[in-house]
Amino acid sequence: MRTNRFYFRIKFWLLDRVVHTIFVICCWLARAEVGPKQYRKYLKKDGRFKFQVDLGIALLNYAIGAEWDDLSKPRPEWMRSQDWVPCDCGACFFCLNGLTNGITHKSKRKIVTTFIQHDKTRTKQRVVLTEGRIILL
Repeated sequence: MRTNRFYFRIKFWLLDRVVHTIFVICCWLARAEVGPKQYRKYLKKDGRFKFQVDLGIALLNYAIGAEWDDLSKPRPEWMRSQDWVPCDCGACFFCLNGLTNGITHKSKRKIVTTFIQHDKTRTKQRVVLTEGRIILL
């Protein structure tokens, strides 16, 4: 489908170049051992992908924190009103502020690799055992 909205391509290309430039600066700092030690993980395979995921999570954390500055107040209208979804990432806004504690956090977890039967094929699957619950990874 053709469109005359060429400015979307230009905007996303510029955004991609900005993210790539920041990634190159982080890699340069990691090689020179000037920046934080956490930048070294971006020098390995899939470093740019990990960088973009970390950047996205950091931007989301900042945006949610700016919108919902007092956690004792009710949630903003745009946020879901159901119970918290279990999350074990340790990086998102909700994990960092202890909002998902008590669901699956700080519980005895064990990661097990097992075989799961799908139709006639067997596949290897990592499974998290948490207080009697099984979570597929």
